[in-house]
Amino acid sequence: MKRPINFIYKSLLMLLLSGVWISGQAQDANNKFRHTYKNISVSRNKGGQTITIAFDVYPSTLIGSKEHVIVSPEYVAQDMHTRVALSPIHFAGANRYKILKRKHRLGTVNPLEKCDPTKIIRLSSDKEMEPVHVEQTIPYQVWMKEANLYIKEQSYGCATCDLGENDGFFPLPIGPRFSKDHYAYDFLAPKKVETKRYAERLDCKVNFKVGRHELLTDFQDNANELRKLRSFMERAIKLAKSGLGATLDKIEVVGYASPESPADYNQKLSERRAVVLADYVRNIYPEVRNIASSSVEGAGEDWAGLRRLVETSNVEDKDKVLSAIDGYSTDTEREAQIKSLRNGSVYQFLLTNLYPSLRRTTFSMGYEVRPYTVQELPKIFDKNPALMSHYELSQLIEIWVKEGKNPLKIYAEAYKLYGDDPIAVLNYANALLKYESNAAKALEVLAGLSDDLRAQYPKAIALHIQGNEEEADAVIEAAAKRGDKRAMQVFQENK
Repeated sequence: MKRPINFIYKSLLMLLLSGVWISGQAQDANNKFRHTYKNISVSRNKGGQTITIAFDVYPSTLIGSKEHVIVSPEYVAQDMHTRVALSPIHFAGANRYKILKRKHRLGTVNPLEKCDPTKIIRLSSDKEMEPVHVEQTIPYQVWMKEANLYIKEQSYGCATCDLGENDGFFPLPIGPRFSKDHYAYDFLAPKKVETKRYAERLDCKVNFKVGRHELLTDFQDNANELRKLRSFMERAIKLAKSGLGATLDKIEVVGYASPESPADYNQKLSERRAVVLADYVRNIYPEVRNIASSSVEGAGEDWAGLRRLVETSNVEDKDKVLSAIDGYSTDTEREAQIKSLRNGSVYQFLLTNLYPSLRRTTFSMGYEVRPYTVQELPKIFDKNPALMSHYELSQLIEIWVKEGKNPLKIYAEAYKLYGDDPIAVLNYANALLKYESNAAKALEVLAGLSDDLRAQYPKAIALHIQGNEEEADAVIEAAAKRGDKRAMQVFQENK
């Protein structure tokens, strides 16, 4: 028996208000149909101007030979009134199919039977048919964001007698809102600084005999380590004389010891060794004797350095070693706890494999660097970009962009030198996306700014490039709620 359309709408509205329509109707809808409908989807097309609705119809084998079933799909708004009719699909049993074909040939079809005769689908009652794929593209309208697919099956017998209808709704929310057309890149200007500092550092691992501080140039690998130290000093002095505006004004020498003797003893020993190496440098390079700021000190036992080495080692009971380092306040307690692990074998491993690299002396050379003119920037970048401030790097970027050159290389250098500044991080991520479409690297760079609102838009672009459209939408929506103006604009376009 045919049900009134108003009754259907009222019933659906009651179900919606009761909170069960969205969750249950899609699952139960096929129970009311003669055919079966699967793989129902809707997707927003490139640019967001159109949508494509698609589904598969699995024809029923129970439709009689003389029956004609018209499937009429519509895309319907939540208010049940706004709708777009899609192209109907005609199915006919074996006898009815022949009759319809003949009527079309003779031009005697009635309005209900009018259709493209080449698209009438002949049903078979003795074998399962392949599904019929339906796909149609229509212009996008705002109301479609929360619309539904409505399907009506109207059945007719011989002489077009009405055999009744079946209908139902399938919730079909719109697909991704964020599209390639929304891609945009913000590059932020870093602050200009009046004074600049530049520093270089070397870990010199000259070996001393146990408990001694005399410098033996031919002991173990000392010849090679001292060669590295001389090379480091020569580069530092050369930079100060290079005419690049870097004045060497600070040198720091710090000695470290491994934690295998009393802490007070190691403190004094590390200082004596640092003095020995500082004197070695002063004797070879008298230029450093007149540096404005010069310091030599012993840092004692390097527990922080040991912790870093343990974290990346394959030592047994690694967690217990780290707990000993972190959980005790005195060097004696830490050492005793480590020595107790596995009858001392853990301590022997540390002593042999990790402690030697803790016995070192660091040399740090500091420079005051004058500001550069715009004309000097290209030359300085080629010679030593580390001498440039973040602001000066951004000035060079402007020059390259005006010249039509890809500035990604400069953004990468700024990130390398000033990665602690969120502006350097954001600019590099945006440059990776704009100039290289390198979404994976951009997401890696942005990972440290997960809570920064400015990082959300480039993150959405990167996700969209990777094909994670739904996740990109979620990021845009969250950013819009937090007040990001560009994200709000994208979100409002699709409301």
